Amino acid sequence: MSQGLGGWDAGGVFFAEPIDQGADDRLETRADGERMFKKFIKQFRYEDEFVYRDQLRRNYMLRRFYFEVDLEHVAAFRPELAEVLINSPSDYLPLFETAATEVVDELTRPRPHAEAVRAIQVMLKDTRSVTPIRHLDSSKIGKLVRVPGIVIQAAATKAKATNLYLECRGCQHNMRLALKPGFGGALLPRSCQRPQGEGNPDGAAAGQGAASCPFDPYMIVPDLSVAIDQQVLKLQEAPEEIPTGELPRHLKVSADRFLTERVIPGTRVSMIGIYDITQAGQSRKERKESVAIRNPYLRVVGITTETGVGGRTQATFTEEEESEFLREARSPDVIKTIARSIAPAIWGSDDIKMAVACLLFGGSRKQLPDGMRLRGDVNVLLLGDPGTAKSQFL
Repeated sequence: MSQGLGGWDAGGVFFAEPIDQGADDRLETRADGERMFKKFIKQFRYEDEFVYRDQLRRNYMLRRFYFEVDLEHVAAFRPELAEVLINSPSDYLPLFETAATEVVDELTRPRPHAEAVRAIQVMLKDTRSVTPIRHLDSSKIGKLVRVPGIVIQAAATKAKATNLYLECRGCQHNMRLALKPGFGGALLPRSCQRPQGEGNPDGAAAGQGAASCPFDPYMIVPDLSVAIDQQVLKLQEAPEEIPTGELPRHLKVSADRFLTERVIPGTRVSMIGIYDITQAGQSRKERKESVAIRNPYLRVVGITTETGVGGRTQATFTEEEESEFLREARSPDVIKTIARSIAPAIWGSDDIKMAVACLLFGGSRKQLPDGMRLRGDVNVLLLGDPGTAKSQFL
């Protein structure tokens, strides 16, 4: 009988290795990172609410294919997970977005008309330490930084290719070429990449197509390529951060997908993004001469506007202050009072102060009887010798 049972009834002691409960908590490979991001989205709770799981489902149902994540929550859930996001965002942020896409695929099944799940964009926010523009250096390249400032320029949104579909003009061989995000470009193959073992569509022997194809054979097929929205912004450091006697510094910013068209010039913002570099120079000669020089820029992954509408400060006044404003408004010399309040440390220049006051308050839009419209904007041009306080007035 014991032989029939393979020795299990022989009275021996048998044991099994216990399952390592901490095996799923390791963060050693990229697969571990993706698994931990999925665990964070599904399990993180704040005041008995699954914050990011509910936010992800809600946004997807509203056709908003993104969700915002607080880095402090990631650090509270798993400190090393936040650390790899800060130190290696280019590697781990795509894993975070892949994990979010897989989670929302599970949460929204079944979808109408069996549509494919849309890719999710992860937006980060952080309220911890900031790095002013003039403190950004080479040690911050490739890291996640939070930079405050004022948006002074916002270009029109353009299409940025992320995956190019290439087709050879000679043998119609096709291939796909992935592009890096941000301002990174791509180099098209200079020769046909058709494998030697493939038959030529025109009946030539295998391996003969690459030799018969022209130099620089590939052309881009736009209809089969994949593109996203991209907007170029210009960020200037805040006035209170500029040292006395120095000019403000600027930083070029790349915003893509759902981060485009979020701010306008004049908005005070705090941007969190990847401090990256791009090729310096535009012409071929400039690129050749500056092969080791790179221009820094910020690949933004989160934008937070400061108080007020659109980041513009919205002041509140008491009833006494409002009454005083109304009393001053009825005064016949109100324009002189306002002008004298501008740069009081500068003596004279009453006409310049009057012009700056008009610039601050602006005018009213007018429509003439013949239909012509006049803008209410007031523009001021100050010309003068050096040392005449032009910059102080503005």
